[in-house]
Amino acid sequence: MSALEAQLREFFAQLGDSDQPPARISVTAATSRGRSLLRWRRVRLAVPPILAASAVLAVALASALPAGRPGSHPAGRTPATSQAAKQPPRTVVPDRFSLLVPYASFGWLPPGYSLRSGGTRGTSDFLNAYDGRYLRWQLTTYAASVCRLTRTARALVCSLGHDGTQTYPLSGPAPAVAGHRAFWLSGGPHQPPRDRHQAVIWQYATNGWAELDSASSAHQPSMTLLRIAGNVGFGTSRQPMRFAVQLTRVPKTWRVSTAFYQISGGVPVDNQATFAAAGSNPADLPFVTTQLSPGSCYFYPDGQSKHQVINGYRVVVNTIPAADGRPPTYQVCAPDVNGLSVFISVDGSRPVIAPVTLFRHLRVLGASPADWVTSPTS
Repeated sequence: MSALEAQLREFFAQLGDSDQPPARISVTAATSRGRSLLRWRRVRLAVPPILAASAVLAVALASALPAGRPGSHPAGRTPATSQAAKQPPRTVVPDRFSLLVPYASFGWLPPGYSLRSGGTRGTSDFLNAYDGRYLRWQLTTYAASVCRLTRTARALVCSLGHDGTQTYPLSGPAPAVAGHRAFWLSGGPHQPPRDRHQAVIWQYATNGWAELDSASSAHQPSMTLLRIAGNVGFGTSRQPMRFAVQLTRVPKTWRVSTAFYQISGGVPVDNQATFAAAGSNPADLPFVTTQLSPGSCYFYPDGQSKHQVINGYRVVVNTIPAADGRPPTYQVCAPDVNGLSVFISVDGSRPVIAPVTLFRHLRVLGASPADWVTSPTS
């Protein structure tokens, strides 16, 4: 489990275990979106799985058809087909994915399934597919040279820098996915005991790997899994993420380190972003959750909360002291800023960017998609 995942998990556990009633934004909104951050990768060994959070544009990836018509070639001869034409199109994998444009896209999903959320960070990109309100499929794509196959081909190890290491235990070869070698993952808690072929990993490019698995405890046909995987597009999305909030007048060293989005009107719209400064520890980063409607804030007792006006908006500033080995938590909850609600939170005694400071630099663009921007900073 990565340091960032552990930090967020502990934070949400702290809120859930508290005797105080949950805040509608700090728990309902922030927790659900925070879990989106945790759900996109599963540790399948001794660690319980992190459930999943959906996705972006569907881009069809059509199978190549042979050139020419039957009978159009001289008798006794067959069409000249180069070795390159027999191979899948070469995919160029970046060293780091863009945090503003999703990298992968589903080309086919079963009828009735849809894409609802996803996210991206430099080393990986994830998409989620839903059947109604139920999460069914998760796709994780890794950047160049992030993952390596062990010498015995029993596991795929993905090194994610500050975010730790993800290890996928493999149970054996799977049918090729779009012409690329593939492996079944070993059975896990979300896979039926008699059918372990509920998750597949394949090498979608020379130095890139992707993983697709069923996020449901219900049986999903292996052929459906392989068909979805075979129609995934890589580097094909051209629609950038849109942001309903934007940081202004900030140092150049401030940047987005992760971005998670939902689909609104067919467009990927950021609903949680983590901001970093140069050289910062991921465990100390604040995350900003945006809800596309007004909300409300819980006022903690015993002096932990106070009302404040920042940038002309009434907010609740929370300082939850350290307890039981947990670090202190700092939050800003804004229930209605131009028709949106905003929640900023960070754990740690020395946050890289304090939530109050972050909110002072935050420009909230309102609930109209026409006012949203494609850059989180200006």
